[in-house]
Amino acid sequence: MTKRLHCSYCKYPLKTCVCEYIKEVDCDLHISIMQDPSEVKHAKNTARLIPLLLPKTEIFIGQHTSDFLALRRKIQQHPDTLLVYPCKNAINIASKNKKLKVKTSHIILIDGSWRKAKKIYLGNPWLQHLNAATFDVSEPSRYHIRKQSFDNGYSTIEALAYTLHALQHTPIDAFIRLQDGLQQYWQGPR
Repeated sequence: MTKRLHCSYCKYPLKTCVCEYIKEVDCDLHISIMQDPSEVKHAKNTARLIPLLLPKTEIFIGQHTSDFLALRRKIQQHPDTLLVYPCKNAINIASKNKKLKVKTSHIILIDGSWRKAKKIYLGNPWLQHLNAATFDVSEPSRYHIRKQSFDNGYSTIEALAYTLHALQHTPIDAFIRLQDGLQQYWQGPR
């Protein structure tokens, strides 16, 4: 059996290489992603696209507090860390009616199905002490190759795009273009 050749930059198989859709985004914020281990090799995982746009992005794989010790050290360096997660204490950073100013130098997202993201959130009580943000946007998700568990759910790359747009007016085009490029090549069932 012949092993599939992969692009040395985007790491996707050559026939689904997304390099033509990559345009790095200028961002001075630190981006960290807490990723459930089951997402790492998932072909439709959008978190793996984010470092292609924001090369300084760090992905921390795990579920338990002991898996995230390096991330916790990073939070100590950035006490203004903002967790993007729709918990009870989350502030709405961008709604149809207003934009709020939130100061942060570090953003954390949780990557996994909603059930797994919630498990990571609840299983790491230290997350519940961080400032948290959520948003409501009028745009429906453009991510269609993976089932959403509820309406108004977004892929990880979309959630980051809308967060950066709300905080810094960062255009979302590069994020959506790369996600659309991934979807264009997806050859599995829709």
